[in-house]
Amino acid sequence: MTTTTKTTDLKTTLRRLSGIGVSKTWLRANVLPEWWDDAIAATPAGLAQLHFMISRALGVPFRALADVDVELAWPKTPAKLKASVKSQNADLDPAMAVALQLAHAVAACTPPASKQLPASAQDLRAELLERDIPWIDFETLVRACWDRGIAVVHIGNWPRGWAKPDGMALTVNGQRVIVLCSAKSHPAWQLFNLAHEVGHHGLGHLDGADAKQSVIVDVSFDRQGGALEERDADRFALELICGDPGQTFRASSSWPSASSLASAARSIGRTHRIDPGHVVLNYANTMGGNAFFATANAALKLLPHQRSAQQVIHAVMNERLDWSAIGEESASFVQRLTAPADEPS
Repeated sequence: MTTTTKTTDLKTTLRRLSGIGVSKTWLRANVLPEWWDDAIAATPAGLAQLHFMISRALGVPFRALADVDVELAWPKTPAKLKASVKSQNADLDPAMAVALQLAHAVAACTPPASKQLPASAQDLRAELLERDIPWIDFETLVRACWDRGIAVVHIGNWPRGWAKPDGMALTVNGQRVIVLCSAKSHPAWQLFNLAHEVGHHGLGHLDGADAKQSVIVDVSFDRQGGALEERDADRFALELICGDPGQTFRASSSWPSASSLASAARSIGRTHRIDPGHVVLNYANTMGGNAFFATANAALKLLPHQRSAQQVIHAVMNERLDWSAIGEESASFVQRLTAPADEPS
């Protein structure tokens, strides 16, 4: 007895992809190469080529794309998740799958490390502050990651309505990768997120697992709770940025205005070699409540910065990746998926 595979066609493929949250518009803008013409999919070979490209970019199984009798669903990415968000794991499956495929593409063309990553946040802070810099800012840390063999990328071009993590720390085929996903553009917002993910790598949280692939997903940064590894990564981040794993800032008396908060942050930054933007956000986190973050955001606007966090990540990524190590289609996928939102994709 033989079985017959019920093959799909272009229209059915697009309809099924829409059912798992991938629109034709997003697919064409971020996955399909510029030369793609829908007429190619009119032949079995062309349709198979389409399915292969989609499977490679999104991580959905090729067989599920090709056979309508096979459920088209997002793969389950084995990952460490905070207990508080495990119930939301299914909502994160699409973002985790795409981030993992991006990490594989980036890992294939990341140059070898020129320096070692210390296990101690204090040692890494001391190394970085040996340079002629006032404090460890976001771009300094991004470049330090690449120097130490950790590729740093940001995904900003998500399909509408997708749940996404703040960041992910990954090891893919022995290559360390950090994928940031938060849409917050001020570098100060992303500095702690990045330092937290560096902490996962530096503290060996991805060691001893599957050498081919290990993933930690961070959905929120809660300094009051969470798993031990999350608290340790938070302490690593604070020690790296501030020199003290328990550093907090608070107003001594009255609620400061945005201008006085920015002024105080600049003064503290110069004295203690701490990024003033972090001082502002650390203060808001310590004081608690959305009202404090409203003041903090206004204060951040008074602190100078030339580029968004996403622009910094994308520019350094373009400098560091060995584009000759991957094909043109994979390179285009990386470029388009990581293009800053305020730049053409």
